[in-house]
Amino acid sequence: MKKFKWIKQHEQKDCGIACLAMILHHYGSQLPFYRLREMSNSQRDGTSAYGLKTCLESLGFDCLAIEATDEVWTDSEMTYPAIAHVVTESQTLHYVVVYGFDSSELLIADPAHGTYKESIDSFAEKWTNVLLVPKPRADYQEVKEEGSSLRKFIPLLWKSKRSIISITLYSAGIILFSVLTSLYFQVLIDDLIPRHNYRLLALVTLALAVIFLARAAFSWLRQKLLIRFGQNLSKGLLLDYLDHVMKLPLKFFETRQVGDIMSRFLDANRIIDALASISLTLILDILTVVSLSVVLFIYHPLLFSINLMILPFYAWVVYKYYRRFDQAKEEEMASASHLNSEIIQNLSGIETIKALASEESSLKELKIRFNDYMKKSKKAQSLENNQSALKNIIDVCNQVGTLGIGAYFVLQGRLSLGQFISFHALIVYFTEPLKNIINLQLKLQSAQVANERLDEVQLLDEEDQSNEEISLQLREGIIVDQLGFSYSPEEMVLEDISFSIPYG
Repeated sequence: MKKFKWIKQHEQKDCGIACLAMILHHYGSQLPFYRLREMSNSQRDGTSAYGLKTCLESLGFDCLAIEATDEVWTDSEMTYPAIAHVVTESQTLHYVVVYGFDSSELLIADPAHGTYKESIDSFAEKWTNVLLVPKPRADYQEVKEEGSSLRKFIPLLWKSKRSIISITLYSAGIILFSVLTSLYFQVLIDDLIPRHNYRLLALVTLALAVIFLARAAFSWLRQKLLIRFGQNLSKGLLLDYLDHVMKLPLKFFETRQVGDIMSRFLDANRIIDALASISLTLILDILTVVSLSVVLFIYHPLLFSINLMILPFYAWVVYKYYRRFDQAKEEEMASASHLNSEIIQNLSGIETIKALASEESSLKELKIRFNDYMKKSKKAQSLENNQSALKNIIDVCNQVGTLGIGAYFVLQGRLSLGQFISFHALIVYFTEPLKNIINLQLKLQSAQVANERLDEVQLLDEEDQSNEEISLQLREGIIVDQLGFSYSPEEMVLEDISFSIPYG
């Protein structure tokens, strides 16, 4: 059987959209969630079976919508995958994909919980018997429309190129001062103390004080530029988002929760943090690592090579947690969005809540949302803490190994005590930026998830703002015959309306 890809829902009401995405991926197509929402006419409370059916049909499928029995799963004419409508344990309506039948068990892809097997009898207890069975038509063509990546923000970074260059230059100066500070220990231990040269000691110490003052000044100037750089990124991204939201059609606001829209501002802040880290880490930390690699290699090639042995272990830790971080961050952001929506809705409708004396039920729902967010947040933080612990263990082992081997070389006379002390001081400046480069994975994953959520709003078509006047030259009356109108395909607002307006 072809391996079936599970796709997680972005929001609580996105189960139908995620099922569509899984069906399309199975047949070689790919569309972003925001596009599928539009095509299926998704509303605030989710997507109807009719909306899923019309979406699939518009993409080249024949979609059979039936009310079936348990025998359908073993029918020889049954086509997998199919979308089933179920009721969850919390009594909420939900969609899942049934992508196969194996050894009397159904193969389920649940957008909220992943893939699993379940017996027909067990599944029947929650299934509403509503089933959508899509099958590609002869004229079906694969559709590919991938979401954007973080590369789209490069022009935004380019606008701040002067700040980035200035920050880089100040950072290079700080690196140089740090190296000179470390070299002071070697000169002090190997040269000044054995010679008892008090005058030279005073001069070198004075020079060291000047270096410390210069490093402090450079750090202050760099931080000032970093603040300005962060504000420029915030203005560029947040104002663009706000401008785009204000130009979206009314239908967007009717089908989305206010909290969902507001939560994208938090997503934008995550992107800003990642952009600042990426642009500066890739320049500053790589510059630091390369520069200090040369210095450390000159000091002692073997001892430096031993320190590089930690890299495979760091890479393993990053790889081990990569997908788990991705899922945990996505769940945390979605849960935060739901909580924000619930709080805003309750505060906006507080008069109605008070009038109906439903404070307790509203508070109960808020507590459910809050506890869910705390649970998802704890999961993400625990993963980060576990990864950090593994990295610390690797770091401690590396430090102990460096101290032990370095001391052994000193005892053998292959390394002076001053060189060893300076090497150990420099290795700290080397490993920290190296960790920053590796730890960039966390921010990149968080930013990519936030970017996908932001795209669900940013890539929507804006409302037509043209003010073109249309002039009609009417010479006779207006006749309206069997007019129908609806905001959604499921419920007609006007139906079979006929009337005439005589001319003049």
